[in-house]
Amino acid sequence: ARKKKVRITQTFAACIALIVLLAVGITVNGRVSGEGVFGNTGNAAEGHVSGSTVTVEQEDVTDESDASEEDVSDGSEAPAVSFSSNLPEVSSASDKEDTDNDGGKSDREPMFDAKLDVPVTTGSRTAEDGVQVGIAWTGNMVSSDKIPSIELLFYQAIVQAGAEPVFLDKASDEASAAAVLDGIDCLVVCGGSDIDPAIYGETAGEFFEGPAFTERDISDFWVLDVAIRSDIPTLSVCRGMQMLNVVCGGSLVQDIPSEIGTSVLHRESDGDDFVSHNITIRQEGLLWSLEMMGSKSVNSFHHQCVKELGKGLTVDATADDGVVEAIEMDGKRFMLGLQYHPERALADGETSYLTYFQALINAAA
Repeated sequence: ARKKKVRITQTFAACIALIVLLAVGITVNGRVSGEGVFGNTGNAAEGHVSGSTVTVEQEDVTDESDASEEDVSDGSEAPAVSFSSNLPEVSSASDKEDTDNDGGKSDREPMFDAKLDVPVTTGSRTAEDGVQVGIAWTGNMVSSDKIPSIELLFYQAIVQAGAEPVFLDKASDEASAAAVLDGIDCLVVCGGSDIDPAIYGETAGEFFEGPAFTERDISDFWVLDVAIRSDIPTLSVCRGMQMLNVVCGGSLVQDIPSEIGTSVLHRESDGDDFVSHNITIRQEGLLWSLEMMGSKSVNSFHHQCVKELGKGLTVDATADDGVVEAIEMDGKRFMLGLQYHPERALADGETSYLTYFQALINAAA
């Protein structure tokens, strides 16, 4: 009887142990498959349960969000920006519809964020804010502890002229250009690399200095297009002047030395430094009113220039070889393009060049 009782006790204990093990197994399984160690991903292979790593095998279950993430992380590169799909349909200057002064929508179908170690204005404006000058996006990543970039020289010139510089975001179309210019009183478009000739209906020649910077071409084009139609006072320098001409339907000489000659150097022959040369200024023009003189010497660092002049533009200055050095747009408060660099001259101590920035700011007052 005693032996029978012991066997019953052992059997009962074994049943209790089995029940405990089953309960633990159910708990572990529930924690692994149902709780937040894996969240709702449905494709994790392991997780932590009570300090231990528990490996589970399950069917591959992915929701739509997982599938989309997997598609973009499968090692394939993102599609490049399609330049042709974003190009404006720019007609020649001779048959371009004049929409400069009617404030209406242009018939054109025109086709990154700079980070600088200087203050960047953000937030809403107040009544006490001064004139805000937008510096168009260039895509450059520069630091103030390096040689001053063109953007930083513009920043300094605008501050010296008594206004508030604002580095603008990149524009990709008309709506985004209008958004980045919202609240901006006037605009500066800086120098930079060659504009893709496709924008003005040509192919890149032997001396095109590529690769093309498509994002900046598109951004500058749209920002200038909106600035023209909104009559935002604008100073466009070097490449900026060339883009102003292109926006108005003009075209560019792709390489001055090979197409025009070298009687006047517009940059060092090795392309690495500024030079200086004389220009002749048209009387009664906007530039004449700023300079009050018929000629002067300017700095120069470019190998392209205006070829066919865009509609609504007037030549304000030329070099001795006929290269266009300044243009303005008729009927606007201030729409001036300069092939030379007033910001560089001002940084070099030529204080008379502050007049350009003061005139820009005054036009917005």
